[in-house]
This record gives sequence, structure tokens and C-alpha cells, in this order.
Amino acid sequence: MTTSKAIGRIDSLTPEQELVLKQVWAQLLTYWGKTVEFPTVNLSSAKLSKTTSHASHHSAGKEKKKRFARFRSAPKHTDTAKNTNTLDPKLIPGIVTGLKPEDVERQFWEMLRIDSPDNLVLRFVRARKFDLKNAVTMIANTFNWRLAESFADKVFLEGDYVAYQEKNMPGLIKQFELGKSIITGTDKEGRPVVVVRTRLHKPSDQNAEEMLKYTILVIEYARCFLMEPVDTCSVIFDLTDFSLSNMDNAPVKLLISAFEAHYPESLGILLIHKAPWVFSSIWNVIKTWLDPVVASKIHFTKTFDDLTEHIDADNILEEMGGNNKFHYKYVTPGTSDNFIQNPEERAVLEKERANLASQFIEATTKWIEATDLEASNAFLSQKIVLGQKMAANFVALDKYKRYRGVYERLGLLDVKSG
Repeated sequence: MTTSKAIGRIDSLTPEQELVLKQVWAQLLTYWGKTVEFPTVNLSSAKLSKTTSHASHHSAGKEKKKRFARFRSAPKHTDTAKNTNTLDPKLIPGIVTGLKPEDVERQFWEMLRIDSPDNLVLRFVRARKFDLKNAVTMIANTFNWRLAESFADKVFLEGDYVAYQEKNMPGLIKQFELGKSIITGTDKEGRPVVVVRTRLHKPSDQNAEEMLKYTILVIEYARCFLMEPVDTCSVIFDLTDFSLSNMDNAPVKLLISAFEAHYPESLGILLIHKAPWVFSSIWNVIKTWLDPVVASKIHFTKTFDDLTEHIDADNILEEMGGNNKFHYKYVTPGTSDNFIQNPEERAVLEKERANLASQFIEATTKWIEATDLEASNAFLSQKIVLGQKMAANFVALDKYKRYRGVYERLGLLDVKSG
């Protein structure tokens, strides 16, 4: 397992990368109605130096305009930050039309699991190669997707519990009953492994909404298995006994879109195992849908030895030739899988979370506004600690908000913050 520090995370940024992250946060905070003033950053010396930057306080509109003008005047330095100088205060509102800034802000804190706020944002920034406009656009599109289209956090909180109790989504439950996707074991990098057993998929078994909810739940449950510094999962598409009757373009496109657009930098590797000859023509179509970054993470494996190049035998399922004796069986949700009904304790933890979010915003604002390297680093350290506290708060609050999922009922998942 690799122990070296991953690049492009909050504790391993270059000065140029840190500048871009500051600018992304400035865009978000400004959209949320916070006031941020910016010094000019001298990246060539990797130090911070302040120039005149007094914003007019005559009106919120004038102040916001001047704040963004300071971004436009920042000099270009490297390819990393070559497209980060132009900020558009209308960018996020133009994407999240119909949504209120306060709802989008609340959505951001709801998106967090055990990851820190900075590392969540950095997933999008890395996916867009530290290009400011493209990164902010990607984040805003995900806000819109989660709040107005997929309702991903509601799906995550309800899990399969509500659908099972209300019997209103039989296709969702059937996918869990079949064990179409199983999270079990880790690869050689310590990443959780999701095994997709394609032979179990029949297009008529579920409708589009049920497929979407199932996909979201698989990804969100996989996120719960992550523990920083491990922040990606790996996927095996097991094509054993695959036939054309199992082929279904819609969920393939859905999964690709989810990883590329809304869960960026979440995929470690994707193994396509034992692809039959009939899959070659299908693959010629699928690969045209792929982002080059995702495509670079795909490997074809044919034999057990091929798999062991990426995953130790003890973590490979017995049905695939390995020593992992886990046999999936769907455990139906019961009344004991409801979240804990304790409004008082939940309110205490929710207040704590709101206070931590406020402290994080304050530290982030001071980090952005810092006029020397020492102050900037001090506020960055504060942010890292607050991020860790928010992860611990998520773990504490989770049992008061979320119905227990199948992996908790199987005894495989115990959400922890490290």
C-alpha cells in the first residue's frame, strides 16, 4: 500500500495551486453573501504581499464588482494557474438558477461525509486541472444536480429503508436483493473495491429513477468506506457470463456521468474483467463517452493473475478465484434500522456543525485575506483542524439522521472519521 502523501490535497498544495483554491473559495463565499477582500499574491517568490485593496462599501453590488476585479488583475504565473485570473460573479447564479444561495450553502455542508471541506472542493479543482472557471462551473453544476435533479443527499439518508417499507420502488430493492454491486475488500492501495456483477443486470428489472437511486447509493456508501488519506475507490466490472441481454447503455452512461461530473477524483482504477468477444464492439462505443482522465484509469484483466496485479488474493471474492469468503445476502431493513429518535441530541450536534461551519468560513476568509505567508499558513492549519472536527461531527450526527444501510446491516460498515 502506498504511503506517500497524495498531491493536490489540502496539505500538499504548491503555492500556485493554493492560490487557485483561495480563488475558488472566494467565488463560493461571495456567492453565499460573505465579504472577502483580497491581497495581490506574488507566486514567483511563494510569498504573500499586500497591495492596495480597499473595497468600496457604498453598496453590495459595487463591493462585489471590485472584489472580482482584483482577481482579474492578478498576474499569470504558470500553466497550473493560467486560466484562473478571470472571475465572473454571475457564473454560479447563472448555473444554479431557481436555487437560493442559502440553500446552496446548506447543500455544500450536507455533501460532506468524512472528507474535509477543502479536499471536497479540491476534487473538482483537480478534475479541472486547477482552472478556476472550469472548476467553479463543475461545482455549481453539481450543486444543481444534487439539489434540483438527483436529490442525492435525500437518497443517501433514506437508503433502501424507505423504499422497502413503503414498497414504492421495487426495482431499487431488487437490485439490492440481487447484489448487483458489492463493496468488499480493498485493492493494493488500500482503496475500497466495488464489484459490479454485470450478469445480474436486466434492463427490465428497474426504471430510470430506480437505477439512478441505486447508483447514487452505491457511490455514497462507497464514500462512507473511505478514510483520509485514502479518498478514492476502485471498481471491478466482472463480465463473467455477460451476454447482450445484460447490456444497457443508460446505466453505463449514468455511471460514467456520475464519476466524471458529480463525484470527480473518486475513482482509483476500473478493472474490466473477463470481457467476452461480444464486448469489443460495445467497448468501441463506450470509450467514446469517456473523459481521458477516466479512460486512463481503466484496465482490462482476463485472468486471476491479472487481477492480483491490482488486488491481493485475500481481497478478491471466491467467485472470482480469490480467498475473500464474503457471500452477499440482502438483509432486509427492519424497525431497528431507523435512525435514532433523539431530537434533543440531534439538535445539539446540528448546532455544533453549524458553529464549525461558521468557524471554517471565518478561517477561510482570513486565509484568503492573509498578507504574509506565516499568517496564511496559520489559518490553513486552522482549516485543516476544523475539517477534521467536521468529519467527527458527521460520524456523531449520522446515526440521528440516516437510516442504516445494507452494509451496516451486514456488519461491514462502521462509519468512522479516522
